[in-house]
Amino acid sequence: MRTVFKTALINRRAVIRNDTIAAIATPPGAGGVGIVRVSGRTAHGIALRCFNPESARPKQRVATLGRVIDSERGTVLDRCLLTLFSAPNSYTGEDVAEFSCHGSAPVLHRLLEIMVGEGARPAGPGEFTLRAVLNDRIDLTQAEAINRLVRSRTLLQAEEAVRQLEGAVSERVRVVDESLLQVVAQMEAAVDFADDDEEFIDADSARSRLCGIESNLDELIQDFGRADLLRDGAVVVIAGSANVGKSSLFNAILRRERSIVDREPGTTRDYIAETVDAGGMPLTLVDTAGLRRSGGRIEIEGMRRTKSQLGRADAVILVTESSRELTSEERSLLGRLRKRGKPTILAFNKSDLGIREFEEEGIFISAITGDGVTDLLDRIRSEVGIANGDMERSTGELITELRQQHLFREMLSYTQRAIGLLDGGAFAELVLEELNGALRSLGEITGEKTADDVLDRIFSQFCIGK
Repeated sequence: MRTVFKTALINRRAVIRNDTIAAIATPPGAGGVGIVRVSGRTAHGIALRCFNPESARPKQRVATLGRVIDSERGTVLDRCLLTLFSAPNSYTGEDVAEFSCHGSAPVLHRLLEIMVGEGARPAGPGEFTLRAVLNDRIDLTQAEAINRLVRSRTLLQAEEAVRQLEGAVSERVRVVDESLLQVVAQMEAAVDFADDDEEFIDADSARSRLCGIESNLDELIQDFGRADLLRDGAVVVIAGSANVGKSSLFNAILRRERSIVDREPGTTRDYIAETVDAGGMPLTLVDTAGLRRSGGRIEIEGMRRTKSQLGRADAVILVTESSRELTSEERSLLGRLRKRGKPTILAFNKSDLGIREFEEEGIFISAITGDGVTDLLDRIRSEVGIANGDMERSTGELITELRQQHLFREMLSYTQRAIGLLDGGAFAELVLEELNGALRSLGEITGEKTADDVLDRIFSQFCIGK
């Protein structure tokens, strides 16, 4: 009955059945601990041939202390721990061996060379996690969550990735899958027994199920904008005239001296960008050159780059001074930004030196004392569409991967067309064609039907060793 099969995955399984891979699983550089991981049919044999335990032979899932022997050089490479995991109860679903060594780069690289010399192959990016998918340890949405977790820049990103890794999206997909299959079964029965007198289509029941699927997909899609912000964050450009304290504000938000600050106008000649954690949302903050009418060739180029950054900004902080009126240039820039619909926050800086009344709404700050900076960050979050606490209320169903977003939209289109055909009294074959399209998209989301080139593209973004 079901038209979605694990074609690509079956082919991949055949390739890896007799293939053992090895890689360093910890980041480059010196550290307290470094891990070399081996996975495949011969993983345990390879590991044990170069490991001399200090006491009993290594047991499954128990870290055993011993020495790694470099037989080619006739030396002890390291004193470390070896842990063995047997299929299917391992990360990859295969036999796995993990060496926990001292974090010396030469030691780890030599151990990897020894593993390769014993018959393993150097792993490609994400190949361990790919094997976990091929061996049904996790689905593709969970694999993508692992990569998102490894690359998370804020705690909130990490928490969201963990919820997805634990199956929040997978469960939502499973519910949709079951409902779709029930309607598909009705339609296929109607096609197979079209010449019989018995009626196999309960149009009202099928429509009700499809409307439930449509509602489910709608809820997921409505959160795409919020998910994009959690994934990529927002770009916020700090702009304004020379010497109003843009770089001081930039440093105050970063809480370190990143930009050069000086009374001389034109100190910042180019833009500087840094990413900060703004309450869980990654915020790319851009400090720009001061806007002014005159200046040398380098300053003119700096102003051109400032305008370019303003064009890509999700929001702008327009910095001025709290003790004077807005200049004509500041009013002009404020008007242009708001005319383009660009969220713009007026920051009246140097409030510690005096405050006057303004017609324009803004936030009084002091980049020197830090007064008002927290309020400014809260306002930024609000302007780019994330009110305080919104992300914290997530249940792990934010679809942060662009690939998944595209496929969920595709599923919704198929479902809506199927509903329209049902309402118009169309033949079951036509409805079935749309439903099978929705199932194909769903299969690509979970990895049940995913082309090899798509799998390669997804896992090429992973770290080697993961």
